[in-house]
Amino acid sequence: MSQRSAAQTKALIIQEFLHLVETGHKPPKVADLCRAAGISRSTFYFYYQDATAVLDELEDDFLAHTPFMLFSGNREALRSQLQESIAYVHANRRVFCVLYEQGRLTDKVLDKSERFMAMRAGSDSPTQGLVTAYCCTGTYRVVYDWLSKGLALSEDQVVGILLELLVNANRANRALTSQEV
Repeated sequence: MSQRSAAQTKALIIQEFLHLVETGHKPPKVADLCRAAGISRSTFYFYYQDATAVLDELEDDFLAHTPFMLFSGNREALRSQLQESIAYVHANRRVFCVLYEQGRLTDKVLDKSERFMAMRAGSDSPTQGLVTAYCCTGTYRVVYDWLSKGLALSEDQVVGILLELLVNANRANRALTSQEV
């Protein structure tokens, strides 16, 4: 009997979690995860409190690697940030699609983005919140459709689409904010 390292065991649990969710077990039961991974329940509970904790860990790790929506106003900085994020998302598309389908990304990203935008702008513009929500949900939907539908677009093309959408949304936000006064 071979001994797995802790990292190998956690990776196995995560892979089986993704597989079960992708095949319709939403959310998977711990017993199903253990059976699929070939581990005991005590082994599972050594690493995770429950199946939701696996999803939480995936989400936290994913969000730590994708700095979406921290638009600084500099087009080239945003392009670079989008390129980095899209490359990560593309390489981790299974995780992204599962998190998107579970509705796990948008709320945390919106909260983070709204706090950043308010800090940067120093205002609580009502249009700012709407534009931020549009940018977050729209960005994730574009990426989800690209990955889940297998659209024949390169990473650079997706970055270009997102860049134009975000720049135009920021421009609209500035115009609307100036009208609020």
